[in-house]
This record gives sequence, C-alpha cells and structure tokens, in this order.
Amino acid sequence: MGRVRTSSSNDVYPPATGLGVEVGQVYGSMSQIHTLTQDRITVLAGIGEEIFVLVLPYTALRLVRLPARWAREGVCRGLPLTVVVSVCVALRMSYHVYYGPGSVSLLPWAVLTVLVFHRWRLLTPLVFTHIAYDSVLSTANHGLITTTEEFTVLCAATVVLLVVGAVRANFRSIVSREGSAAGVEPIAPR
Repeated sequence: MGRVRTSSSNDVYPPATGLGVEVGQVYGSMSQIHTLTQDRITVLAGIGEEIFVLVLPYTALRLVRLPARWAREGVCRGLPLTVVVSVCVALRMSYHVYYGPGSVSLLPWAVLTVLVFHRWRLLTPLVFTHIAYDSVLSTANHGLITTTEEFTVLCAATVVLLVVGAVRANFRSIVSREGSAAGVEPIAPR
C-alpha cells in the first residue's frame, strides 16, 4: 500500500482534472474562504436574530389580550411591557448561554433592542447595528474586545441607532403637527 499524501495550498491538481493550476489560484486561500463564510454568517445572524428573536415575538406578545376581568375598569388590555421585554430578552439570551458568564454582558443589548423597537419600530438600524457588532467581534481577539478601535465601532453603532430613532421620532411629530394644522387627521402612533 502506498502512503496517503495530504495536499497543501501549493499542490497542483492531479493530471486527471487537466487544470494544472494551483489550488490557491482557483479557490483562494483558506483564510479568504473563512472570512467570506464568517461575513455571511455575520450578516445572516444580524438579520435573523432581529427578525426571529425580536420582531416576531414582540409582535405576537403585543397582540395578546388579557381577559377583561384582569384589566382595570373592565377594559381588555395587552400584556404589560415588562412581560414583553422579559420574554424577548429571555429568548435572545437563551441561545447565548454557551458563552458562559460572558453572556451576561449581552443583557443590556437585549433589553435596549426591545425598548428601541417598542419606541420607534426600527428594524433596519437594529439589523445594521447587530451586523456591525458581530463584525467587530468576529475580527476581534477570540470574540473579546481588546482595542479602543473595536470599542469605538460598537459605541458608534449604538449612537447611530439612537440618533436614527430620535430623527425618525422628530420627523413623525413634525408631520403630525403640520397635518393637524392643515386640518388633516394626525398620524396615529404605533
């Protein structure tokens, strides 16, 4: 029996393929492939987490109505915001438990995302902030923020999220005031 030869990035394709080019020329280096895969995962995680862990549970919980006997003055009402926030935070934290004690550091982010979504119904900035956060962590030293540049990106992403929310809220109030001054019915808050 002959020895099994392992291939390296400098090996040439076997003659049966007829290509005669180096592996690195066709597929790129393994680090490039890893980076592309990591980038895709980062984008998908940002989109998926915000939709499936924030928007859908939040919307479903806000649609739940309590029986009239539990409400004041016999009026049916929805679940309290504290219940909605608690459930959404528990969902988000549930699949970060493998981080160990470090998962506690995600608690403020989990609460902030629910409150921002409740206040402004912003999804796109939340997704972009999540992608920026995951991108920084994927390039950081084993997922630990070790430089001021990494910390600055995370802070900047959070500030952008809050500024976009404030601008959007201000725009809504201006449109509402102008509409009521012109005799148009104001925009109902969500």
